[in-house]
Amino acid sequence: QPPQAREIVETDANDAPRSAQSIDASPTATTINARLERNGDVDVFALRASAGQTLVADVDAQSPLGSPVDMVV
Repeated sequence: QPPQAREIVETDANDAPRSAQSIDASPTATTINARLERNGDVDVFALRASAGQTLVADVDAQSPLGSPVDMVV
């Protein structure tokens, strides 16, 4: 049986690289729920991974939600 996916909710104090919300690398699927509260709001996350580890990032904002979010990795 595959490991159960986990879900993380953003903290409000993650608006700049120096205050990025730390996310530990995990072999299981992880969903991060975040919300942009105002025009110009930024949510920053930091992930530490090992050499050779694969990271897949998928943002569900513009489709299907219709949000004009721009993701930067």
